[in-house]
Amino acid sequence: MVLRNTVILVAIPLFLTISLGVFIAVVFNDAFPGRWLTRLPVVGPFFVMTVVSALGLAFTAISPRIAKFFETNALTWMTAPA
Repeated sequence: MVLRNTVILVAIPLFLTISLGVFIAVVFNDAFPGRWLTRLPVVGPFFVMTVVSALGLAFTAISPRIAKFFETNALTWMTAPA
């Protein structure tokens, strides 16, 4: 029973993800008016989250206010053993 449920919970989302991904790739590969405008919302979040994560980490590591709020130094917290 557990193995069947695991296979179902893995196989169905995997099949849907691959099918939808291939469909979107084929649609965006064809030339159509406004293709760059429709690609932007699909690809944009990957770039935005990278920049936001980097800036957030840098701000947390540098800002003494944030370190004081969390009652720790961010660099010490990130390098301390678990």
